[in-house]
Amino acid sequence: MLVNFEECLKFVLKWEGGYSNHELDAGGETNMGIIQTTYDAWRKSKGLPHASVKNITKAEVAEIYDVRYWTESRAKWLKSPLDLVVFDTAVNMGVGRATEFLSTALGLAPTMKWTQQMSDKIHGANQLALALAICHQRSIFRIRRVLKTPSQQVFLAGWTNRDEDLMKKVIAMNKS
Repeated sequence: MLVNFEECLKFVLKWEGGYSNHELDAGGETNMGIIQTTYDAWRKSKGLPHASVKNITKAEVAEIYDVRYWTESRAKWLKSPLDLVVFDTAVNMGVGRATEFLSTALGLAPTMKWTQQMSDKIHGANQLALALAICHQRSIFRIRRVLKTPSQQVFLAGWTNRDEDLMKKVIAMNKS
């Protein structure tokens, strides 16, 4: 079963919400999950002037997610439920981290760049098992992050809720 970008984006936006500028969030100003620096780079690449991420449009959000996360993470070429997990991980933790978690789930040396070994191995692998392995890695990563930087504890409950919701969605997708 393939899931399309729009369906995966709905899940991501459910958790990314609206505008925020939490003093402990390293991303700084964020709206619908897009941080100001990402928005600045995207606008610059389009030849557009600087604008506050507060004013980002839904169309801009969708285009940024499509190009910078869905396509860059290669989620668009993966089968469900792996596409959703890789995409959501890329959005929430970065494309490199999503790739690292996927390479580890495939039993390969951790790498933050897509490799030919990953391409050779991925389509013959159990997509559900890979998706759940990445979900597990996300949880471990978050706990380690909080242990290393205790100020991030404030975000742990939200991260945990997102990860649990993702796992439930992955399992439900596998049943359909």
